[in-house]
Amino acid sequence: MVLDKLADIQTVIFDIDGVLTNASVLVTETGEELVQMSIKDGYAIKLTASLGIPIYVISGANRVSAVYRLKRLGVTKTWINVKDKLELYKKLEAKGAVSAATTLYMGDDNPDIPLMNYCAVSVAPADASIDVLNTAKIVTSANGGQGAVREILEKMLRAKGLWQKHHGLVSHN
Repeated sequence: MVLDKLADIQTVIFDIDGVLTNASVLVTETGEELVQMSIKDGYAIKLTASLGIPIYVISGANRVSAVYRLKRLGVTKTWINVKDKLELYKKLEAKGAVSAATTLYMGDDNPDIPLMNYCAVSVAPADASIDVLNTAKIVTSANGGQGAVREILEKMLRAKGLWQKHHGLVSHN
C-alpha cells in the first residue's frame, strides 16, 4: 500500500500555488499580488523541518512572499520561476541531494505531472487538476492552501512514529 511508503520518505517537495496556497491571488490597486497560506500547514512544515526531514519547494511561479514565510518555517531550499521541475530535480539527484526512491512530491497542476511520476510518492490536494488527481498515488481530503500539506505531513510523520512521539501520544497501530 502506498501509505506504507510514507515511512521511507526522506525528502519532501512542494509546489507553491495550489498546494501551499489556495490558488487564489488578491491583487492590490498597486499591482501587488497577495496569496493565502494555512497556519496549520505552517505548523506541520515547521515540525517536519525541525525533526530533520528536509522540505524543498519548487515552483513555476514567482512567489517571493511565500519564500520568506517558508524560510521562517525552516524550509531552506526553494526554487521559484522554474520552467522544468523534473530537470531541476534530476540535477539535485545527480549531486546526491535527493533520491527519487525516497522523495514525496505534492503538486496540483499539469506542469507537476512529470515530477510526480518520477518520485516514489506523488500527492495531490483534493482540488488539483483532473490529470493530477489521476496521476497522484495519494489525494488529500483537504484542498490546497487549506490543510492539504498538514494532512500529508501528519500522515508521513505518523507512519514514521514521529508525530506520536513529538506530541506524547500513544500509538494505536
